[in-house]
Amino acid sequence: MSNNLIEKKKNFNFKNLKIFRNGSVHNLLLFSENGKEKLYGFGYNGSKQLGTSQHLNFSDLTEIPYFNDKKIKNIECGQGHNLILLGFIYFLFIYLFIFFLIFF
Repeated sequence: MSNNLIEKKKNFNFKNLKIFRNGSVHNLLLFSENGKEKLYGFGYNGSKQLGTSQHLNFSDLTEIPYFNDKKIKNIECGQGHNLILLGFIYFLFIYLFIFFLIFF
């Protein structure tokens, strides 16, 4: 699958892993790579909880590029949603990711 919003990674240095959180069937991982933080996810994506605009499941770690320029303080995952704590709170509920892509 090729999509400009999605970049799949196969090789990771898990020494750079800062935060790992899991929901019931999906996971989010925050890595620090070359001084920059990047958010990745994998697992079930039926509610778009991995931050993509598609209902595709991801078996590989997949970058969520929306958060590349943002300083993430904490991550929490639920069954079909995530909470990303920045300087203020973003909610990635079922269809709100598209709202944030447009307005932030």
